[in-house]
Amino acid sequence: MVNFKNILLFTGAGFTANYGGFLAREMWAKIYNNPKLNGAEAIKQAMRDEFDYEKLYSQIIVNRREYPEEQIKIFEEVLDETHVSLYKTIDKVDVHEIAPIKELLDFFKREEENKIGACFTLNHDVFLERHFQWEPYGPVNINYFDPRNSNNTNIDLNFKNIPENDEEIKEFENDNLEKFAYIKLHGSLRWRSKSQNSDTIITGINKYDAIQKIPLLKWYLDLFNQAIQRTNVKLIIIEYGFGDEHINHCLKTAIIEHGLKLYIVSPEEPKDFRLRISYKNPDGMIKEQNNDGIAIWKGVAGYFPYKLKDMFGTYQSTVLRSEFYKAVGIQI
Repeated sequence: MVNFKNILLFTGAGFTANYGGFLAREMWAKIYNNPKLNGAEAIKQAMRDEFDYEKLYSQIIVNRREYPEEQIKIFEEVLDETHVSLYKTIDKVDVHEIAPIKELLDFFKREEENKIGACFTLNHDVFLERHFQWEPYGPVNINYFDPRNSNNTNIDLNFKNIPENDEEIKEFENDNLEKFAYIKLHGSLRWRSKSQNSDTIITGINKYDAIQKIPLLKWYLDLFNQAIQRTNVKLIIIEYGFGDEHINHCLKTAIIEHGLKLYIVSPEEPKDFRLRISYKNPDGMIKEQNNDGIAIWKGVAGYFPYKLKDMFGTYQSTVLRSEFYKAVGIQI
């Protein structure tokens, strides 16, 4: 059992979109528009019906038998190209541009006796690894490629295999002496699994049943529940769209049963956010209530209707940051 701190960080795709990262719709478009995908018509047809990139990925990669293997190989090649593009974009971020966010990130890494700070993320990019040297928590053992220290003009994704069984994870838990956990709930763009003689990229997996098949991601989700299903926990959520049902269900349970408090940073208007998560079809004539969303809204203790860069993009936005720190109870 990991003894987490009581103030934790949770980031969605919008977090790194502030620094050049791709949102789900942008990932979808870059994959769909790649001419190579014209050679995988069954997959391209599936993309015409599913616009959630991560759900699409789980559908195609995890359930491989539904598509011709030669088309899956084309899809994986297109994914690699998209990830290289993502990596190059993130790598261009200027150090001065990210300096204001460092004070917040450093807060979660402060040492506290017998407690572990944590950032849970749905992002599969390597923004925090590249610019803040954060390494994923657990037995991942990744040596990240640094294009600035190489004469090679092409970025090597440098794939690494992840743990294939619970024994490797338990061994890490038993020997663990770390003080901070960076936990990538949906995988990373350079993780692979070679189980069952396949070569599956572990990135963007957001379907509960798919996660349960991958020991590392299953463990990560268990850690997330451990972290938030305690009393007096505050979770800072930065630019997450609340589109993942399994995550929302975890939040609802922690709010109802343990009093979890949410502090949300999002450019969406609060009233629009409440409407969107409270109904499964907010634009429909007949609105069906979303019980998870209703519970989540009741757990919102603070809502900051700004993009991350509005609050942490410049040193001049100190007033917004001060209000945010005061509301959450953070001392920088």
